[in-house]
Amino acid sequence: MPLLIGGQGTHKSTFCKLILPPELREYYIDDVKMDSAEQVERMLGRMLLVNIDEYNAKTPREQAKIKRILTENDVQSRKMRSDQYVMRPRTASFIATTNEREPLCDPTGSRRYVCCEVEGIIDTDTPVPYQQMYAQAVTELRSGERYWLSREEEEAMERHNQAYLCRSSPEEVLLSYFAPAERQKEHFIRAVDIQKTLRQHVRPADVPSIKALTNALKTARFPYGSYNGYRGWYALDLTGESSVLQWSDLAESIIAEDRKKLETGGVSQSGTATSNNGGGTGGDPDPDNGGGENDGGEGSDIDQ
Repeated sequence: MPLLIGGQGTHKSTFCKLILPPELREYYIDDVKMDSAEQVERMLGRMLLVNIDEYNAKTPREQAKIKRILTENDVQSRKMRSDQYVMRPRTASFIATTNEREPLCDPTGSRRYVCCEVEGIIDTDTPVPYQQMYAQAVTELRSGERYWLSREEEEAMERHNQAYLCRSSPEEVLLSYFAPAERQKEHFIRAVDIQKTLRQHVRPADVPSIKALTNALKTARFPYGSYNGYRGWYALDLTGESSVLQWSDLAESIIAEDRKKLETGGVSQSGTATSNNGGGTGGDPDPDNGGGENDGGEGSDIDQ
């Protein structure tokens, strides 16, 4: 769904209405009540273009509903004066407008949106060559031109839309002091160590919990992996005071000491952090499966 982002008076809504020729304008709507299931059903099966005006004014629940119906090919609607429901093809396409610079609030993904920033005022005075425009669209469709995004294009769209994602407070705090980094050992750090660094720079009330910090790291696309049996993240410290390198060096020295003691039959003095890799000590929770265990092996996914 194209999402036009621009200030007031840039003719965003007028542009949306002009997409349809005059003969089809009755199938255009820009006043949609997403909380009315009956209206949504009729709209999906009858309209051609739906403009979700002032997208940022929609509640998170309404935005989630919009995201869901964008994927529906068919719509279930009730017959007039009847309790029977029938399946009809969805005829409605969507476009949206907003004045907000960061209108996307769903951190789980935004590949269904095409954020287009409006710079200046849209020309709505020049006549639109509707016949030529629609003839070209029909010709490309009949010739088998691809009208959907490839996997690579979806990933590129996700990266593009990151600039328009409204940040939660934990994300704002995190990104003020850390940035995603390459998978190299000098950038490896656990969430608990990121939290310790943040405590040195922000008020205690603004320091995110480990769970909130883990969600923020995932949303901000920090690389996640393991190093010498420990799970953590790859982050660049923007304060210049990070213990990232100290942590990776410490982990290496502890593991080397434990290995030496195991080979000689001695007892490790560093506790169970490395001799019991599967015990869940020292690692960050897996953001994908919710686990809290270490990697379970001696390997590493870091580029040496």
